[in-house]
Amino acid sequence: GDCLNTGCVPSKALIASAKVAHALKAAKRYGLTDVTGRVDFQAVMGRVRQAIATIVPKDSSERYASLGVRCMSGDAELLDGHTVSVDGKRVTGRRIILATGAVPFDRLLVAVGRRARPVPLVELNPDGTIAVDDFLRTSIPTIYACGDAVGPYQFTHMASHQAWYAAVNALVAPFWRFRVNNRVVPWATFTDPEVATVGITEAQAPPGAQVTVHPVDDVDRAIADGCTEGFVKIVSNKGRILGATIVAAHAGELISEFVAAMTHGIALNRILGTIHVYPTMMEANKLAAGAWRRANAPRGVLKIAEKAFSALR
Repeated sequence: GDCLNTGCVPSKALIASAKVAHALKAAKRYGLTDVTGRVDFQAVMGRVRQAIATIVPKDSSERYASLGVRCMSGDAELLDGHTVSVDGKRVTGRRIILATGAVPFDRLLVAVGRRARPVPLVELNPDGTIAVDDFLRTSIPTIYACGDAVGPYQFTHMASHQAWYAAVNALVAPFWRFRVNNRVVPWATFTDPEVATVGITEAQAPPGAQVTVHPVDDVDRAIADGCTEGFVKIVSNKGRILGATIVAAHAGELISEFVAAMTHGIALNRILGTIHVYPTMMEANKLAAGAWRRANAPRGVLKIAEKAFSALR
């Protein structure tokens, strides 16, 4: 699909090469002199293609065939709630899952987003995505849908998340079904520094919510690595995390702690009480939780404690 061949994987492989090229130019900052390097774009693209080729088997039809899935390639057409035509050959089933993806608005190198591929028969939303209920069932009860065709988040990790619900619900309905959880959805923009977010932002914070911001330049690992740009921002309500935004090196990885915390109801005081490896960028999250704790310290109790300890001197 797009992510493997033209999106996520090749772009990150290209970014990795760009980071090395940038590091060579910035070598003097790290005490290295006479460091040179020339970009061989053909070799760079060769590495990009190798990365794609290494990952391809994970998504190959051969892999799924080995798992017992019957795979067919061709142009597919949805005929009814139980029938699909693949290159003119009719294939029937008790349930159908549509994962038809999305396409770019145009071929320009601009961030214009993507629109869902048009699908016949089923009801569509005004933006062209397939209308589904909380169980990813379409307007035709025997047809389910997931991924970019459904939205509202056109991310590979969201498509994978939805695919599990669509597949399980299609298999076990009507005896059992699972409501898809879209409450905690993270995403990242792989700029330098990276930007990652989950939940609500400061602009979306409800009345009474608290916003805590802690700079990355206070993180020892960031100082050692020379990557001190950015911050960790948390939106919370009495310690319950409503959202987090991280602008920092490796923000795409750092946000996972807040994703797990929001998913499983872990409050900020628990993050503060969790041991983080030193020195790592993950300490940015703990330091931000510490900033929240200091801002909400029980002043009255602290004053009583101060007087008690003074009396014991």
